[in-house]
Amino acid sequence: GNEGPCYEVCVRGVELATLVFIQYKTLDNGEKEEIPIKVVDTGYGLERIAWISQGTPTAYDACFAPVVDKLKELTDVKVNTDILARNAQIAGMMDIEDIGDIKELRQQVANSLGITLDELLESAEPMEAIYIIADHTRCLAFMLADGIIPSNVKEGYLARLVLRRTIRFMKELNMKESLAEVMGIQLEFLTKFYPEIKDSEDHIMNIISLEEERYQSTIKKGTSIVKRSIKRLKKEGKTEMPLDMLMDLYDAHGIPPETVVEIAGDNFTVNVPDNFFTLVAGAHEKDTSNKKESFEIDYPETDLLFYKDFNQKEFEAEVLGVVEKDGKNTLVFDKTVFYPEGGGQPSDVGTISVDGTVVNINYAEKVNNVVLHHVDGDVDLDNFVGKKVEGKIDWNRRITLASHHSATHLIVAAARKILGEHIWQAAAQKGVSRSRIDLSHYKRISQEELNEIEKLANEYVMDNIELDIKFYTRDEAESLYGFKLYQGGIVPGKSIRVVKILGIDVQACAGTHVLRTGDIGPIKINKTERVQDGVERIDFSAGTAAVDSIQNENKLLRESSGIFKVDDDQLPKTCDRFFSEWKAQKNEIDKLKSEIASLKMNSLADDVTEIKGLKVVKQLIDADFKELQKIATDFTDNDNADVVLMGNNDGKIVGAASQNAIDAGIKVNEIIKKAAGVLGGGGGGRLTLAQGAGPKCENMDEALNIAIDLI
Repeated sequence: GNEGPCYEVCVRGVELATLVFIQYKTLDNGEKEEIPIKVVDTGYGLERIAWISQGTPTAYDACFAPVVDKLKELTDVKVNTDILARNAQIAGMMDIEDIGDIKELRQQVANSLGITLDELLESAEPMEAIYIIADHTRCLAFMLADGIIPSNVKEGYLARLVLRRTIRFMKELNMKESLAEVMGIQLEFLTKFYPEIKDSEDHIMNIISLEEERYQSTIKKGTSIVKRSIKRLKKEGKTEMPLDMLMDLYDAHGIPPETVVEIAGDNFTVNVPDNFFTLVAGAHEKDTSNKKESFEIDYPETDLLFYKDFNQKEFEAEVLGVVEKDGKNTLVFDKTVFYPEGGGQPSDVGTISVDGTVVNINYAEKVNNVVLHHVDGDVDLDNFVGKKVEGKIDWNRRITLASHHSATHLIVAAARKILGEHIWQAAAQKGVSRSRIDLSHYKRISQEELNEIEKLANEYVMDNIELDIKFYTRDEAESLYGFKLYQGGIVPGKSIRVVKILGIDVQACAGTHVLRTGDIGPIKINKTERVQDGVERIDFSAGTAAVDSIQNENKLLRESSGIFKVDDDQLPKTCDRFFSEWKAQKNEIDKLKSEIASLKMNSLADDVTEIKGLKVVKQLIDADFKELQKIATDFTDNDNADVVLMGNNDGKIVGAASQNAIDAGIKVNEIIKKAAGVLGGGGGGRLTLAQGAGPKCENMDEALNIAIDLI
């Protein structure tokens, strides 16, 4: 990392500020290298300044006084300021990351006050829980207002971790209030000072209520998971739950460690480390992405003509050289109209001509501001170097991609209007026939909301607004438009290209765009799906691709109506009637099958033979898979037989066993597996019911006889 000498401001033992004069880069070998641009990394502990200037026992009392007082009132928690003050003094000299065991720190506090550890915990822990709830609800208020959606990935994971940890400490204090009610107390305090919190108040409360319901549901489901896990560990001879399993129960299933301890009771040991949540959060902070190998290229920056004149389709340039990348030769020009892939937009394709030789360009990419043009086919490119090249892009593809890219901006803007300001672009991929945009949202987008988004996006198209596209320095762009610029992700470089649709949307974007919203043409939302927890994907088409999508849906509608021989508007009612009738007939067929199975069972009642004290039925009958299963289990459930082996002429075989047979050592799942092998297939199942199948139907008699031999 980067480093340098630091200057620390301390008052009465409390560090209030740190200034790091960064002037070195630390190399892999540990040596320091001076960096050209030196900066001062300033960190001021504003909460610490509030704390020391007010003289409160802790920083929490200084910063959250109204919230803390209300929580104390609700929980009837009493404060011992001597203990809290002494705790703060000692804790300030220690790092929990170094200690690993918070009990050691607590023991030092107890010793300095002349009380026992139990007396300290009885006084301090309830108050600490109050502080944690006050701190965490504030943290959540800002996270949710900034558009972070609780989920199982990235920053959304940390939001959910903080939220559920808050509920856990509320439970420790036996609070009757819901998390939503406690959040209401926090918002009443914060909204006086932070207008962005006020604007997002409804959104925050919606998420809190929804997440609280999800958490309660998770805890209910989690009880059986924990019990099964403990049962499995006991079978393996273990007496204590491993830490990785405890972390996985929280990570994968949302079950807090305290709940695991509670379920385990005195029958099984579950040790929860003090830094449990630090370990869990740390596992999600590690960068597991594959770092791209650096690719050095020694050419001047390519002049990007598509930024200067959007309508330019052809160009003339000089071939500067040939670059081999990923085993393929590519061409470098001094300028180009070919858009290189980036920002979720595929590259342009087209042709180039050199001395009458025409070759296809099937891909363009940018490396260190140099555009590499991939040539289709095996062509000797060295002869092109230093010559003039005439290039031409596939304009239909370019205009379609540009329409989809501009439409993406309109859909994001419309979604923010309809769903709320928390909407943030998680990813995007533009295409020729359809594109997709991933949006952060805490619940599924309803069809009604989708219709409103589509309608509003098309209204923006019909307004025919001119796009204002300019380059700014990063500082200028951020001061003008704030961090909403980075909807599509942080863009590199000192200079930023800003695409502004007046009154609707503004984004830092390097992609190609139409000149006016009216040039996009119609926007058709095809579908929506949830791609991961907290992320909704909208699949859409724009321009002529939207017309194609509409016409295709109309075709499907006409064909479906034609099958039923009804008008289009009668199709839903007709489908519903046919489905209801089909379902009723299916139920009737299942009922008849059950009756047939009973009749067949009665006819087989006399075919029971005895093998070593077990009543066994073996039969090849004309019945489908479900009938075979029903007949077999009816025999064993009603004590008419201990083992039932049945097959049909389609190569299906079923075996069932009673508890009496299982106690005698019969493993019908293994028997059926071996018998099905004779049929050229496989099988398996439970000790009570197993099934198998194979293509060699003619071997069914042999398969059933082998099953009898195995018994």
